Amino acid sequence: MDLYRKVRLACSEGMSQREAARQFGVSRDSVRKMLAFSVPPGYRRTAPVKRPNELMESRDERRLLRLQKQLASIKLLIIDELGFVPLSKTDRAALRDDLSALRAGLLPKKCHRR
Repeated sequence: MDLYRKVRLACSEGMSQREAARQFGVSRDSVRKMLAFSVPPGYRRTAPVKRPNELMESRDERRLLRLQKQLASIKLLIIDELGFVPLSKTDRAALRDDLSALRAGLLPKKCHRR
């Protein structure tokens, strides 16, 4: 039997609120609240419980969307941290030419090529 029921039972059998508070080691205000409500007031969920996998998936989705927005704003994606660019043979050649031209200073700093 939980504390809530014990306090309610003791008070219904004639024990005073002050005596119940002293006996069960809770404050008189807590005893008063226990007598005021038939069911212990507590946290009630308004939305269904999200499991850890669901939370991680939604977090990953948000990260992916943020990354897609960032990449959409970039005009030219050159290389990643490993130096690998997944392009076709002709695209690689064009990129190599553009990079060598940039190094030589022939192209403007902002290249809007797609």
